[in-house]
Amino acid sequence: MKAKRLMLMAILAIALVALAIGSYKLRDYRRESASQGKGFQRGDLLMEAVKERITEIARIEYAKNTTDTVVLARNETNAWMLESHHGYPADPEKINALVVELADAKAQARLANNPEKYETFGLKDSQGELGTLTIQDEAAKEIARLAIGATHSGSSQQPGGPRGGGRYVLVDQDPRVYLVAQEFYNLGTNVTDWAQRQIANIPSDQIIAVTIDHNTTETVTVDWRSGSAAVSDLAPDRKAKVTAMNPVRGMLASLEMTDVLPANTEKKAEWLPQTTVTATAKDGTVYTIQTWQDEEDTPYIALSAAYGEMFLTADDEATTESLEAAKKAAKDAEGAVDAFNEKHSPWIYEVASYTGDKFLKKRSDVTEPKPDEPAEEAQIPSPVAQPFDDLPLGIDTPTIAEDAVSTATIEAEANDAPTTASAQ
Repeated sequence: MKAKRLMLMAILAIALVALAIGSYKLRDYRRESASQGKGFQRGDLLMEAVKERITEIARIEYAKNTTDTVVLARNETNAWMLESHHGYPADPEKINALVVELADAKAQARLANNPEKYETFGLKDSQGELGTLTIQDEAAKEIARLAIGATHSGSSQQPGGPRGGGRYVLVDQDPRVYLVAQEFYNLGTNVTDWAQRQIANIPSDQIIAVTIDHNTTETVTVDWRSGSAAVSDLAPDRKAKVTAMNPVRGMLASLEMTDVLPANTEKKAEWLPQTTVTATAKDGTVYTIQTWQDEEDTPYIALSAAYGEMFLTADDEATTESLEAAKKAAKDAEGAVDAFNEKHSPWIYEVASYTGDKFLKKRSDVTEPKPDEPAEEAQIPSPVAQPFDDLPLGIDTPTIAEDAVSTATIEAEANDAPTTASAQ
C-alpha cells in the first residue's frame, strides 16, 4: 500500500514537471512565432512572460523619447525607487498597477506587419508615440518590451472587429501591430507619476502657532491657543485678517510636491533663501520649513521636525479619557519625529507656486487696518416747551415759523380786550 502511494506521488510529480516544461515551451514557441512574423492570435496574452515572471521583475524603463526617460528599480532592500530621479522612493501601488495592466494585455486585433505603415499607428521607427516600456530582471536581462502607439478610434467594419478605444502596440521582436484594450493613462515621466505626490498632511486644527520669519519687520507669528487667531505685536490700528488665517494654519495639510532634488544639490547655491517657517502642533511637534526660490521664481522647500511641549486644550482636560488620549498622541508624536526626519532630510521638494506662497506670507498679508470708528452724532437740543398746551379746542398752536407775532404781543392784545363783566 505504501509503495503504491509512493508510485502515485512520483507519477504526479513527473506530470507537474512536464506541465511546467510544456508551459515554458509554449511561451517560447509563441514568442518565437511572433518574432518570425506568425504573430499572436486575437485573444492571446501579448505579454505572457510578464505574467509568468512577475516576481522576477526588478527594473522597468519607460522612455517617452530619447531624452525623457524614467527608470524604476528595486534597491538593496527590495523596495522600488526612481533610479532616474536620485533614488527617490517610488509608490509600489503605481508599479503594481502597471505590471497588472501589462500582464492582462490581450490582442484585440491583428494589424499591419509592414514597418512602412508603422507611422500610421503612432509607432514610428518601432518606438511608441506614448512611449516604450522595457521590463527587465535583476540581471538587467529583458523579460518583455512594449512600444505603445496611438489611440484607436472608431469601430471596425468587420463583424466582431474592435470598437473604439485602446492603443496600437508592438510587442518584443514581433513585427506585427496589435490593438490592445488598455489605454495606459497613468504612464508619465514626471516623478509624481511614480511616487506619492503628498509629502505631509498635518491637519490645520492641530496647529497652534505659526511663525514666518522673513528676517525683516514683515516677520509674523500667529497663535491660536486662545481659541482664535492672535497676531503678535499687532499695531493698535490693525487687526488680524480673517481670510488669511486658513492658508497660514493649513500650510502643512495635504502638502504636495511637483519634483524632488537631493538635499545637497549644487543648484541650491544659486537659489535665494526666502523664509524660515515654524509650525507648532498641539501634540508638541515643531515643524520647520526652509524655503527658497530659483531664478525663475520656482519655489522649493525642505522639511524637518523636532519635539517641543504638548499643549492641552479645554477639551483635552474635560475628561480623564480625553486627557489620556492627548498624552498618548503627544508620546506617539515624539516617537515619530525621527521617522519624519529620516524621510525628508535627504530631499528638497519643488512645489507649485500657490503652495509656495503660503510659506511667504508677510505681516502685511495677514493683518489689515481697523475700520474707522463712526463720528459722534451732533446733539440736537430739545425744543422749548410752548405756553399753548391748554388752548381751547379749535385754536391752533403757533409754530416757531409764526414768530412774527410774539408771545408778548399776544399777551398785550389779551389785556386790551373787554372782560365779560364790563360788557354786561
